[in-house]
Amino acid sequence: MGGNTLMNDAQSKKNAATVIEARKSLGLNIADMVRLCGVPRSTWDGWERGERAPDSAALRLLELLVWLHRDDRAAYRRFADATVRANKQGGE
Repeated sequence: MGGNTLMNDAQSKKNAATVIEARKSLGLNIADMVRLCGVPRSTWDGWERGERAPDSAALRLLELLVWLHRDDRAAYRRFADATVRANKQGGE
């Protein structure tokens, strides 16, 4: 996931709300969300503050995660586990 697009104020607030809502609907704190998405903490913080915006692919992935969490918990868990493992291996 990526993207650090500068946005206008209204769009920034909307994107920040979307990011926060996705994290809360998944029941994750920021540290867990950062691990799941594989983005730096500073990037996520900027997204939640509306200072930066995730690109369209990152927003789409967040929507997919929320959908999986709501409608297919087993698939969500497999994805989350695999992603966290991959992110840990990439950081070593």
